[in-house]
Amino acid sequence: MTVIVLLLLLATTAGAQAANTNFRGRTGLIYEVEDWTTPRDAWLTNRVTATKWRLWTTEGPGKRSCDASLTTPKITKDRATTEEGAPVLHTHITGIPRGVYRAWLGPTTRPLAYSRDGGKTWLKTGTSEADLGVHEITDGTFNLWVDDRFANPGNIGSAYYDYMRLEPYQPPVLSEMSAFTLPNGDTQLSWISSEPTPAATVECAGRTFVETDSDLRNHRVVLTGLERGRTHIATVAGQKVKFVAGERPRIARSTPQTIELTVNHRRKNWPVTSGVPFARGTLASADDTQLLDAAGKPLPAQFEATSFWPDGSVKWLLVSFIAPAPGKFRLRVGNGANPAPRDPIASGSSFTARIVDSAGKAYLAGKPDTFVREEQGPIRAVTRTEGDFVANDGAKLFRWQARCFAYAGQPWVRVSWTIGNNNTNAVLTNLREAGIWLPFANTNAASAITVTNPTPLSGCVSVSDGKRGLAVVVKDFWQTYPKAIVTKPDGLHIGILPPLPAGAFAKESKNTEDLIRLYYCYDGGQYRIKRGLEFTTDFFVATDATLNPSWFEHPLFAVAPPRHYCASGVFGIVEPRQAGVFDDYEKLVEDGFIQLEKNRREKREYGWMNYGDWFGERRFNWGNHEYDLMGALALQFARTGDWKFLWRADQASRHSTDIDTVHYPWQPRMPGRVYAHSVGHVGGFFGPLDLKLLTHGNAFIAGAIDPGGHIFQPGNFHLGFLTGERRYLETAEMVCAAQATYLTAKFDFRIERAAGWPLMNAVAAYEATGNPFYRNAARLYVEKIVEKQTARGDWNLPHGPPECLHIPSHPGGKAFATGVLLNGLMMFDMIAPSPAVKQCIVRSAHWLEKHAWNHETHSFRYIDTCPTFEKGKGNGGTDLLVSSGLAYACTLDNDPALKALLLDSLRRALQAKSKVGKDYVQDISHTPRALAILQREFGLTKPSRNPSATRVP
Repeated sequence: MTVIVLLLLLATTAGAQAANTNFRGRTGLIYEVEDWTTPRDAWLTNRVTATKWRLWTTEGPGKRSCDASLTTPKITKDRATTEEGAPVLHTHITGIPRGVYRAWLGPTTRPLAYSRDGGKTWLKTGTSEADLGVHEITDGTFNLWVDDRFANPGNIGSAYYDYMRLEPYQPPVLSEMSAFTLPNGDTQLSWISSEPTPAATVECAGRTFVETDSDLRNHRVVLTGLERGRTHIATVAGQKVKFVAGERPRIARSTPQTIELTVNHRRKNWPVTSGVPFARGTLASADDTQLLDAAGKPLPAQFEATSFWPDGSVKWLLVSFIAPAPGKFRLRVGNGANPAPRDPIASGSSFTARIVDSAGKAYLAGKPDTFVREEQGPIRAVTRTEGDFVANDGAKLFRWQARCFAYAGQPWVRVSWTIGNNNTNAVLTNLREAGIWLPFANTNAASAITVTNPTPLSGCVSVSDGKRGLAVVVKDFWQTYPKAIVTKPDGLHIGILPPLPAGAFAKESKNTEDLIRLYYCYDGGQYRIKRGLEFTTDFFVATDATLNPSWFEHPLFAVAPPRHYCASGVFGIVEPRQAGVFDDYEKLVEDGFIQLEKNRREKREYGWMNYGDWFGERRFNWGNHEYDLMGALALQFARTGDWKFLWRADQASRHSTDIDTVHYPWQPRMPGRVYAHSVGHVGGFFGPLDLKLLTHGNAFIAGAIDPGGHIFQPGNFHLGFLTGERRYLETAEMVCAAQATYLTAKFDFRIERAAGWPLMNAVAAYEATGNPFYRNAARLYVEKIVEKQTARGDWNLPHGPPECLHIPSHPGGKAFATGVLLNGLMMFDMIAPSPAVKQCIVRSAHWLEKHAWNHETHSFRYIDTCPTFEKGKGNGGTDLLVSSGLAYACTLDNDPALKALLLDSLRRALQAKSKVGKDYVQDISHTPRALAILQREFGLTKPSRNPSATRVP
């Protein structure tokens, strides 16, 4: 029936459309834009100018539809207005048969601006055929406006405007329809459609709720204002869902247990906030917990359930208390309430903040437009306020956010101060300074502490009026240089980004390598801030100047036994560190951490833009935590209880959620994108033709954003739950929500990790929130993964220069990237067991053994089909990246060849030495799961050639 309708449509419009009705297998109604576009004088035939389009008819037969295309002038940078460059084109197609169509814009090669509303809103195409959405044609017309305003700095040249294609639209099939109660009590309706659809309308309780986005496959609509506790029926596209508004699953009772918590650092009466995980079905409510001291006496404490298992039991519990002294405490699950603290929670501090732009204009932190009381308990109170920086004339520049933490009986408060660049019209915005002033009548002598290089100095000063005092401690003061604290008669001044002399870092920048690594973000004594990013500084304001400043550098943490962390299930398949069990791996972890910290000192991986990340990916790129340093270190903390892993992971999460993430988008569907390993983390500091970079052949100058294969969020979720830092959780969910919404619409991948990381992110978001929207995203990724897998077990993906230089190139598979994908499939199989996924994992494992593994050199080939890599010896990191998925496959298929491969690859890989951060994360991110499987399922304690000789007694 579909074919008949399509033929009729083609027949009735034969006179109205151009002759080409099937270009490169693309069917539907194809319209040549040069036949339907005005103004006609906007282009010249086969002539190139800077202010006109070119109608190119001599490119060659078969390259464009009907062998002709309109092309833009070359564009070196984004144009600010439509008046620049070539004129705006208006394509007005008529004579279209009445019906519903999906509209497509032919491949543009480079970005092209398009609008459906006459130029009010401009969107940016990709490089392939662009989906313009589903449209109902009632008057026979379709309109599109295009402009040449967007550049592709990494590939300068013309964009193509070739054809419009209208494809008859068939109603999709809806599945996985479910209702879910959000943390605020509203109901979310979510579902999957078999293809992208227009924005859906949900009917419920006599009201309509419209989906906020269109052309999606993964859908969710929030139903607000429903009467809680009442049964409702929601209808979407004829399908009905029955639910009780505000209802959440619950378990009947908790399982009695006691968890020992250890606080080691020697401080008295100091706050502790720590996340403690619980196994599924063991803790019914935060109210079922009680904190005891070493003698069994109840202590005042505050408990909050921050994550739940699907059955409604508590997954993560945030515990806050005042530790009277270091020692051991007991968290008891059972009946009994904790006593209330005697002292009230301290109030916050007042301060004034400002920034100064490149011209010297000052902007003060304006009146908050957001106020949220995030926590209000007997031990800890947390508030979040947000607003704009505003000048005297009302002009606005940048956003600010302040999280204030106050604790019972403490003479200080913590302020987590965030500045965000929402000036997205400019790639870089320069500031002269950013600072905070705490007013105080100071009678002490004026003084100043300033750091402009990584020199260990304490960021602590105090003032006094003769009767009372005030002290400020800036956390990570020298590590995030430049920083300053100045005492003046009017109080304390904190230089978040202090004023710099005009020649600041000019001498240091003469060394090209230092300029690219450390001084890229300075310009004539000003700070160069990339659009979209945020950066956060923590400072503490105390009324007791006798407090030890070092106590503020690392908050106290109550550490549970590693066996409890591992047995909870929140970290997946993992076992605690044990003497005599895979000792080679434990040495690899410890030696690698020492090297990671050594690199930081030697490469001076410090500064307000850099701290927390590692340098050296492709020589001149910052790593941006590739392979999830946060998650890898959180896993090591869970296995060992060693603080050093937790605090290094915390530094990584702070950097990841601040610098690397786009918080303010300058293109549609962009919030939550994350930069891949780029020069200066985010790029934009050097031009595409800058000889300093071209000399070294670096391709990440402008800042690369890979929406699939270079976004790593599982660790940020774990750090958010462990430390109680809501910012980590909020940012991680923002990033995963963007992927789950937009990446799933037409998901595909050209390298295996570009499927593996989105899958891991979706699973991590589902495990963190319980929201089926993220599980549905994972299903859509898996749908494409299973569909694309070949009978031989790989995904037969394309490869080309500079890796495969053969003509034609050799499609095939990459073992290291397949390891990422297998780990994601394993994680998915844990939350939604599937025979198809299990089969997919086993097939891939056999491909690794039969095709990717070189049995002669005992190593994985980089590309299994390319002769260039036939005798390659691998790099060790590949062996460890594939280890978890390969080990999981061994539990699904008892073929001894798979187990032999796993043990053979691990023997050599566990002797590896980590040189840079990327090596280290590759080595430790997946390996603990493989070793846990070997220990649990096969009783092994080391990858010996003779497994029976190394079984656990």
